[in-house]
Amino acid sequence: MAKFIKVAFQAGSLTLIAATGLLLTACNGDVTTNNTVAGTTAASSFSTGAGTTVNVPMTFNTSTGSATQLSITNQASFPVGWSIPGATTCQTITNSGTTCQINFVYSPTEPIATSSFTVAYSYYSSGGSLQTGTETINYSATTNAPGFAYVTDSGGSLHSCTVSSSNGTFSNCATTPSSSAPWGVLNPPSGIAFASPTGSTAYAYVADHTTNVDGHVRQCQVNSNGTLSNCNDALPGGEVWVPNDLAISTVNGNDYAYVTSNLLGAGAVFLCSFSNTTGAFAHCGLQLAANSLEGVLPNAIAFGDSGGKTYAYIADSTNEKVFRCGLKSDASLDSCAVTPSSGAPLWTPNDVTTAIINGTTYGYVADNDGSIYQCTLNSNGTFNTCTATAPASPASWVPSSIHIRSVNDTTYAYVTATVGSFFHEVYQCTLNTNGTLNTCNATPSSGAPLWTPTNLGLN
Repeated sequence: MAKFIKVAFQAGSLTLIAATGLLLTACNGDVTTNNTVAGTTAASSFSTGAGTTVNVPMTFNTSTGSATQLSITNQASFPVGWSIPGATTCQTITNSGTTCQINFVYSPTEPIATSSFTVAYSYYSSGGSLQTGTETINYSATTNAPGFAYVTDSGGSLHSCTVSSSNGTFSNCATTPSSSAPWGVLNPPSGIAFASPTGSTAYAYVADHTTNVDGHVRQCQVNSNGTLSNCNDALPGGEVWVPNDLAISTVNGNDYAYVTSNLLGAGAVFLCSFSNTTGAFAHCGLQLAANSLEGVLPNAIAFGDSGGKTYAYIADSTNEKVFRCGLKSDASLDSCAVTPSSGAPLWTPNDVTTAIINGTTYGYVADNDGSIYQCTLNSNGTFNTCTATAPASPASWVPSSIHIRSVNDTTYAYVTATVGSFFHEVYQCTLNTNGTLNTCNATPSSGAPLWTPTNLGLN
């Protein structure tokens, strides 16, 4: 005998009941609709200066029904410079106002002609079927010569230098602030990064390194003439730390500072959020415990993109290692591990950075034993093969930091280094087409301060 059951369907929902011998058939406009989801951005194309970062949010919505489990599916094939540091999925989209926003980040390090790429995504429609879609992003990158370089000096000073917009050389280096600097011989500046968390004012964030427990990150206003002023503690009454470097990354549209610290032989990385009203640090939290970094003594941190994702790179000269970490959607570090996992050089990494050279992303490591290493990257951001790249000059040096920037369509490496026993310089290096160092010359070529450069920032 046939069995029948009366089923009432409510718009937008369907409950399946498993019962032997029963056949359930549903007819409902919302449930069976294979509706279309589309993504939009604030502009049809995006351009930024090489060496800078722009956040590109893409909003997905539907005009009918709903959609679930939207996911970006081709992140690994994004062009260099493009990444999604945060979430790549959304759970629910409705035609009643529930949208989904995926935050893309564009961080080119060299000029790029107008180009485009396709963002592919999948989702489940109201009818429950798997659907796909694509959107196109147009982009380019222009030469963005930094106006000023800021050189940290282990003698207790910070120097601001004018950067030539034609050839990238330094000139007119002067101590900044000119008076009442919050750092000195006992707590010299050791790292610097720049951000505008309030949206209107540019700030420099300066780590001062001390052998005591009373280290600081200073928040200074960046003036149009390159000087710094109004330097105050970025986290007054905050962490007990000895900051030695910091870097800033954008995750889900928000800036975060990552501060490395060595306190009495105990290393740490702190994640700090910003106040949108004052630009100071709103909160800082320890990152090491949950990320397999116990025992690490980090002395430098930088960020780079590979395979459409953003990774953090940490140099540890004490343990002679470089670590690569992923980023979670809440900006915390994730899955930190030594890179390369095998076959690493016998190095003592002082600093690490990444850069795009002629369309290829490389890692660069400043080695306290006297080398700059260039590393090829795998699609997951790990280092593959690392090889010493020796410039034609100087013949020997001990590099403490490396930074790469394009000026007037030419990409340069800037290296702080000690040459011999008494000479301390900033070197500007030309690069070969494969990203290796060519010739390095001291900059400024004359009139440099009597300094001991340890690091620098370009802004």
